[in-house]
Amino acid sequence: MKTLSIFFGPLLAISITLMTGCSDSLTSSSTLRDPKPAAETERGWDSYSSTILVKPQSFVFLDSTVTSLSWIAGYMISNCEITSRNLYITASNIDNNQSLPCNWKTNSSLMLKDLLIQNLTSRAIVIDVKLNGIGVE
Repeated sequence: MKTLSIFFGPLLAISITLMTGCSDSLTSSSTLRDPKPAAETERGWDSYSSTILVKPQSFVFLDSTVTSLSWIAGYMISNCEITSRNLYITASNIDNNQSLPCNWKTNSSLMLKDLLIQNLTSRAIVIDVKLNGIGVE
């Protein structure tokens, strides 16, 4: 019984420490600040907006689990300079080697499934992301 209590005490303490001390932000390459779930806009599109800290040489992936949008019809990304190569933007359903622009709006039936925003610099970048699209049903 004494042997069991000697091992059980530290094991319990370690388990509690791991469960409360570890969080996604310790291993994540980006930090979401003030996330706003999809909300109906006046044009009939659902929307998502958030301020995101993208760490150096890392990326943030915005898909329907994060944005509640199944399809993206347009987006605006602040603090973005594609020409100076600070960010690289792409989507999983776009076959393109070049970055998408900082602002984009569909003019056809083409919509984006998700967005991957990669920080190409050696410093963290804070971006504001605004998306419009079709919400998850």
